Amino acid sequence: MSYKPGNIILPLLLVLTIAGFFLVKAAVNRTFTEAQAEVEAGVQDRLDPFSSKYSLSRQMGTIDTWITFTNQRLNYKITHPRYWNKLESREYPGTEDLYEAALASNVKLSVIVQQNFTEAKEAEKIKTIEGTFVFFENATDSKAAYIKKNKLYYIIRLQENDYFGSETEFRGTFFNVLKRFEFLD
Repeated sequence: MSYKPGNIILPLLLVLTIAGFFLVKAAVNRTFTEAQAEVEAGVQDRLDPFSSKYSLSRQMGTIDTWITFTNQRLNYKITHPRYWNKLESREYPGTEDLYEAALASNVKLSVIVQQNFTEAKEAEKIKTIEGTFVFFENATDSKAAYIKKNKLYYIIRLQENDYFGSETEFRGTFFNVLKRFEFLD
């Protein structure tokens, strides 16, 4: 039996083609599996209530980029994320002043200055450079504290609606706002 060059090359090409097909299929399958694992991990992160990876609050920027609103008339200033739009500072019935900043319906910061307020008897407190803030509201969607100076109550409230990635992030942001609240005198 004599072998011709075509008799050896043709079966060899067929074997190499089949092997190449399985190699490419395995590589594509592995790449798809890895990509699918990344997608599943991303979905799990999004569903994790303690992950802030995909929360709107990631757009707040670092504290050094926050803006400061100054109220000369009532001698205070407050700092908040740049993208929370100033709504207004105005006299409001029953108050000396109301300042609000918000990002659509997702988050709203307000400073209410008024002469009369029912003080909390037993409440958590936080000391800042300006004095001691007293917490009177600590809900999952709203935090509020007050500080008293010159017979006026300065009430700071932060409300959120699916803005923060976790309760810890929400509370931390509220503390950062309180720590940057200052009296001008």
